[in-house]
Amino acid sequence: MTSILRTRVVINCLAVVGCILVQCLCFGADQSAANTASVTRPPIRDIRMQVGGNVVFHVQDAAGIPQPRRVVTIGYQGHTVATAVSNASGQVRISGLRPGIHVLASGQSGMALRLWNAEVAPPSALNSTAVIVSQPVVRGQYGAPMMGPGMLATGAAVAGVVVVIAGKNSTNESVPVSDDTSSGPASP
Repeated sequence: MTSILRTRVVINCLAVVGCILVQCLCFGADQSAANTASVTRPPIRDIRMQVGGNVVFHVQDAAGIPQPRRVVTIGYQGHTVATAVSNASGQVRISGLRPGIHVLASGQSGMALRLWNAEVAPPSALNSTAVIVSQPVVRGQYGAPMMGPGMLATGAAVAGVVVVIAGKNSTNESVPVSDDTSSGPASP
């Protein structure tokens, strides 16, 4: 009977190690595929400036709701050239900008803009653009980063300890079963 129990313990330990290995390999493959995926960048938006380098921006969330009192910054060649705060309707008016590629940022959101003088702007250029303010992402799970080489090593170590203990506690001696058929009442 003990050899059957010992065999079951070993099989169960190997099954646990196998499950952990499969999960680690699968999650590892998902992570490496995610890390090697190409990152697509949004296109640069062409914006037609008004006289005096004036541009109007609309600050809103992903649902299109205007966002008042949001700080908006404009960068040019690595330097902040303008900072403004959106009004009650989410609008920001910035003046004194020059033509060229600028970075528009608000909070964690940002986009690249190509500002044009009105007389040379391409027909596809917009008179204003919306700044979509993203909310911080909050995840409710910890997920795949837990499943890595450390988890694999821990699972293998635990399984190894269980197998060693099961092997040391077992002997090849058979234990006789007592056939106690003495008469009398059974003790509680």
